[in-house]
Amino acid sequence: MRSFIVFCILLIIITSNLNLVEGKTIQDKKGGEGIAEGEDVDSDELSNDFFLGSKPSNFIEPIKNHISSSLMLMTTKNGLDIIENQLFLAPSSQMLQSSNSTLFSNINSTIFSRNLIITRDLGKLSFQTEPHLSVNPLNSNHLVLGVIDYNFPSVNSYVSTDGGENWNGPFQTRYLNGDIGSGGDPVVSFDNKNNVYIAYISLGIEDYRIGPFVGESYVSSIAVSKSLDGGKTWENPISSSRSMTETNTKYSSNDQFEGKIMHSFLDKPWLTIGPNKNNVDENVIYVTYTKFDVEYDLFYVHDVPMLINPVVYSSIELVSSFDYGQTWTEPVIVSPVVKQLFGYGTNEPQRVVQGSQPAVDQNGSLYVAWLDSTDDGAFNGLAEINIARSDDNGKSFILKNNAALLSEIGFRSRSLNFRSWGAIFPQIALGNNGEVYIVFTEKPPDKDSDDGDIYFVSSFDKGENWNNQQRINQDDTNRFQFFPSISTDVNGKIHLIWGDFSDDENEASYHIYYTVSENQGIDWGVEFENNEVKSYSSKVSDYPSNPNFAFPGGLFIGDYFSIQVTDNYVYVVWPDSRLGEYGSPNQKIAFARLRPISNPTILVDPTSGSSGSEIKIIGSNFQSDKEFYVQLDNIIISSGKINEDGGFETKLFIPVSGAGSHSINVFDTYGNSALASFDVDFGFDTLQDILISSESQDAVDMNISSFDSLILLLFVLILIIMSVLIYFLKKNRN
Repeated sequence: MRSFIVFCILLIIITSNLNLVEGKTIQDKKGGEGIAEGEDVDSDELSNDFFLGSKPSNFIEPIKNHISSSLMLMTTKNGLDIIENQLFLAPSSQMLQSSNSTLFSNINSTIFSRNLIITRDLGKLSFQTEPHLSVNPLNSNHLVLGVIDYNFPSVNSYVSTDGGENWNGPFQTRYLNGDIGSGGDPVVSFDNKNNVYIAYISLGIEDYRIGPFVGESYVSSIAVSKSLDGGKTWENPISSSRSMTETNTKYSSNDQFEGKIMHSFLDKPWLTIGPNKNNVDENVIYVTYTKFDVEYDLFYVHDVPMLINPVVYSSIELVSSFDYGQTWTEPVIVSPVVKQLFGYGTNEPQRVVQGSQPAVDQNGSLYVAWLDSTDDGAFNGLAEINIARSDDNGKSFILKNNAALLSEIGFRSRSLNFRSWGAIFPQIALGNNGEVYIVFTEKPPDKDSDDGDIYFVSSFDKGENWNNQQRINQDDTNRFQFFPSISTDVNGKIHLIWGDFSDDENEASYHIYYTVSENQGIDWGVEFENNEVKSYSSKVSDYPSNPNFAFPGGLFIGDYFSIQVTDNYVYVVWPDSRLGEYGSPNQKIAFARLRPISNPTILVDPTSGSSGSEIKIIGSNFQSDKEFYVQLDNIIISSGKINEDGGFETKLFIPVSGAGSHSINVFDTYGNSALASFDVDFGFDTLQDILISSESQDAVDMNISSFDSLILLLFVLILIIMSVLIYFLKKNRN
């Protein structure tokens, strides 16, 4: 009878509207096939308690709002549906034509170059995001970009060897053997031996067992892959650290198991490389990340095990490699281990740490900064930016200090759809003499309707003491600023970028802004026109980006932008939506630098002739491997494919047109364009001139016979017909 009751209870659970995946046992190994069809893990109504054997993502439910945006998309059914059901519609030639090719400005009013689009689509999904850039310390023209591309199961790279004028890629990395894919967060860095490394999340599924019951949970590794050829091919990744699911249960006297399950998950890695404290000629590779431990109590509903009362512990951990990525140390806990309680009452602590970033100075001292939400929880109230310093290659941290106390921003700005909480994560850079600089987004205390401004703090004694927070953006609006990135050069200058909605009164589109300080952050500003004009900041982007055109629903543009500088050069990358305005949502990675980039050009040969003449057009500095279109006045007359070097050569026939100068505009599907002209010296209106001239000559008794006039008329008509036939034959042949 007891077995029959248990069977009935299980039958009711399985057949009810609980959207459970059937649990599996050691004996039959059934069920547990991942995410159940019809589940909505993003629903706020979903309980944090669940039956053992449910979907793997249940373990992530208590931390879903705290993990990386890309990881949240990849581990929830709603996120996967958004990506997989997106119909890709590339911008058509007509759409681009109607835009008058203004997607790119060849004459930039800022101090930065014109913008380039780096990434390209090798699939039906038009989304790339979370760009991170690194510059080879041995060659400041050698750049490597790490990026998420939703057409591929793992993160990708792009490579430039001419300072960003031309890019090759994408080049794929691999996720770890046995895992199911990558969770994003690519971060790239060079060592001092010309090798480049990329760190990212590798996502897997792990079984756990309680007695005869077996369930599944998501686990993650911080994968690190190495490239020996400058970022084009990547070695098999190595797990620098991996999460797991641990059970602490025992068999009780009432024939049931009791105890706890602890599920850990690693998120938000950041990679840096710097001198070994004991030998500055050698490098140490450091990776920090957030470790989430979700602890559940084991509870039975009759004989059915449930996991209830989750408690989330979070901490910042560090792993290091002293042999250039081949082996890694055991994790070192950098931050306090803090906890967040569920279901225990509103007065219990709700503390979370997240968003760490390491940096190494020229002497080998390691700094790690991170966000601490304090006990009032994430997304509201007060928060802290904390920092720790190690002088023994990360083995221990002699300094742990508070760098800033701030008003925490929300999960997203109230005027936008994408998660922007990552903007509060500290971005760190170091000077040459013990200076430590940190930037972040804070809710300004003096403007209740403003959801975020950019703030800067500094220390001049290796993190011991900190100066007051300084607001960087100087607009007088309540519009949102977000995702700052900071870098320092060998001369001690501080370079800073951020996303900024202040130019748009609708607060729908952002530009990228830049500023620089030459005196340790005391004063900021950029110089224009040969140092004659100075402004507090400069635009980097030459076209605004609207997140609603970048990603379905405007839900995701990543968690960070990137700036990198050398002694002479400044490089910037960010997610860009300009192509999404002329098709379906489209998010690319844009690039600019603090020196000119050659504009697209076309050479027309010959530059004059009659209607129907054959001409040759040679183009350069266009987007590689894309379609181009040739427009005569306002009509597209030809098209072709750009080569991998951004150039092309094409021949075409000038259609029948009037005499005089005609504009030739060539543009590609990324909006780059160039102008030239062609002079038609014998067109269809030439006939009219001849006839008028003939009538005038008759009037003055020039004695031109009507037969001669007829012959001339027939000749002109034949010429026009031949021109039309040649044009259409050439068009059909192409």
